[in-house]
Amino acid sequence: MELFGINIFNREQEVAISIADNAGGISQENIDAIFEPYFSTKGKNGTGLGLYMSQMIMQKQFHTKIDVKSTNYGSIFTIVVPKKLA
Repeated sequence: MELFGINIFNREQEVAISIADNAGGISQENIDAIFEPYFSTKGKNGTGLGLYMSQMIMQKQFHTKIDVKSTNYGSIFTIVVPKKLA
């Protein structure tokens, strides 16, 4: 199974954007922490703020969140944004 690409789904009330890779997935021990501030698997080469800040922007500006699903093949990050913002 090969995952890779960007898909956009235009739904009645929302737009869903899925970004998929085939990079081997995220380990189960890390998946719950990837949106936590300062969590990084890159050692001193990463700040651990990228996914955290992305999640905060989605929550505060669009009242939604980034969802992630991962397998041994790759990961899929999905953002669902309402067409009408309150």
